[in-house]
Amino acid sequence: MLRRGVVRRVGVVEGQSVTQGDALFIIRSEQTGDQSAELQALETRRRSANESLNIAVAKFRSQQQSIAEERRKLEGRIEHVQRMIALKSGELSMAREVAESYAKLRHEGLASATVLMDRQTQVSSLTGKLEQLRKEGRDTRAALSKLGNDEKTQWNEHRERKRQLKEEVAATDIRIAALGQWVAQDQGTEFAALAPCSGTVLRLQVKATGAVVAEGEMLCELACAGERLQAELQIPQTGAGRVAIGQGVKLLYDSFPYQQFGVKFGVLRWISPSTSTTAFRAIVDINDETIMVSGNPAPLKAGMGGRADVVLAKRSLISIAFDPIRQLRENMASPPDRTGQ
Repeated sequence: MLRRGVVRRVGVVEGQSVTQGDALFIIRSEQTGDQSAELQALETRRRSANESLNIAVAKFRSQQQSIAEERRKLEGRIEHVQRMIALKSGELSMAREVAESYAKLRHEGLASATVLMDRQTQVSSLTGKLEQLRKEGRDTRAALSKLGNDEKTQWNEHRERKRQLKEEVAATDIRIAALGQWVAQDQGTEFAALAPCSGTVLRLQVKATGAVVAEGEMLCELACAGERLQAELQIPQTGAGRVAIGQGVKLLYDSFPYQQFGVKFGVLRWISPSTSTTAFRAIVDINDETIMVSGNPAPLKAGMGGRADVVLAKRSLISIAFDPIRQLRENMASPPDRTGQ
């Protein structure tokens, strides 16, 4: 039950076969309008989340394009600076050789001081330009490295934002799917509880009209057709401490008396951790889903009843023979003397 209300009609009985979509119960509930409004709010929230996701993806793509363009510019600038450094290095090397030659000529009195000074000025100028180009190369590489870090940060932020929005959309879809199937069945203040699959009604928790049901309360148990049959046991509290998962189980069906059709077997797969009444619930995987009747296999059907014996241990014949003696000794035994005398 997704909402509280009053049962107006019970449309099935225990053991009845139903088809997916059949109305099992008609419930009158004042929550119908509230859930319709909630469904509309959820659909609006889903649309908003999807739009935000699309915007985030488009923004990230734009950022990636800008980063790629900026990277191309910086890489092109680095290549240009490297070529200029190589060019200016060659010019500086030649200028130094010329300046050194003029220095020798000036020393020998064959060149004027003005010409020597011009050559030395050219060397200083080329040296300054070369240092400036090298600094520009270092700055450009630093900018390229920072761009890579910015790209990683943007990618991580986008991935986290995308994950959050997808989780929000998925959670909203689950709630809409659960709520939508009920709202779609609304007729005024009433709604129909439909069979989620084709199968057989095992038990009715609510059997009469007028019953008040709470949100989350079970209405009935349905065994879906096509699923593997399993046996449900009610283990009394006196025996619950001796059973364990994996133990073998003897299945004695009422519809197929074991004296005529033999004992069938299964394996204990699950035991409830607690009891709501006087017994623990357990699930058994059955080995055979058919029983031979007059040479033909008769399938077991959901809802069949019977008795089950859990195989706790195997005992030897000598142990069984000594049972009466042990019981007699235990019956005649006296309690220990606690007086200390």
